[in-house]
Amino acid sequence: NKYTGKIKLLLNDYEKVRVIKSIISEDMFSIAFGDSMGDVPMFEVVDKVFVVRCNNKEIEYIAKNKNWHIGEDVGTIIKKIKEIRY
Repeated sequence: NKYTGKIKLLLNDYEKVRVIKSIISEDMFSIAFGDSMGDVPMFEVVDKVFVVRCNNKEIEYIAKNKNWHIGEDVGTIIKKIKEIRY
């Protein structure tokens, strides 16, 4: 079972939501990372959102209105995760 870099299963939009809802429970704290409009449905069902490496004005607008973190710097994202109190 060596990672080859190839994607075995690509989930989009509501398929991500279905899988996430089947894995997490209400008493769990959840974090999602994404970079496209296809990730927005997933973002809606988790506790904390990180929009990364985003050059899409539409998702940036949504992220700003929903107080989702936007950033490219991995160090800053890790710092923000460590600051989360749940």
